Amino acid sequence: MSDKALRMLKHMRKQIVRRTERYVAVREAAISIGVDPGGSECDGLVEELLRGGHPQRYPSPSLTAHGLYRLTDRGIAAADEGEPRPGGVGCWEGSVDEKSLQLLKVMREQLGETAASRIVDAVAAANSLGMYPGTLERSLLYLVRAGYLEESADHAMTTQGMYLITFQGIAAIDNA
Repeated sequence: MSDKALRMLKHMRKQIVRRTERYVAVREAAISIGVDPGGSECDGLVEELLRGGHPQRYPSPSLTAHGLYRLTDRGIAAADEGEPRPGGVGCWEGSVDEKSLQLLKVMREQLGETAASRIVDAVAAANSLGMYPGTLERSLLYLVRAGYLEESADHAMTTQGMYLITFQGIAAIDNA
């Protein structure tokens, strides 16, 4: 895979970090790497990625015509390859580094002992720790992958940083 195609793929990967759906916009990715989204260079990069099985076209040609594709497991793995991996508990699929565990602990403290809801504010927790936005995004990815947090069914709430802490996440902190 060419360097530019890999950079485009990595941007596509960033588009889905805090979402459950895998829809990516080629236009955003192209602009982020300095390529004209309507030009032949962009078309060539998309074709290169499609040949590699990284994104998929939608069954509906109108979606693909608007530059929307679905990122595949292969695409996610290729984009993540060589990226820093967390040190900490477990293996990559469910690993959680120390900063992420600190974030989880602060979110657990938001609930108290008798909370009727398990909704937590990840942004407020990160702010209380002085965590940078990029670190928060990575920590949320680790915590969701580990099964300690779930994205809200209401996409708007997740966009605002509201997550549902799982019983597994509560137990991980309470038993630490």
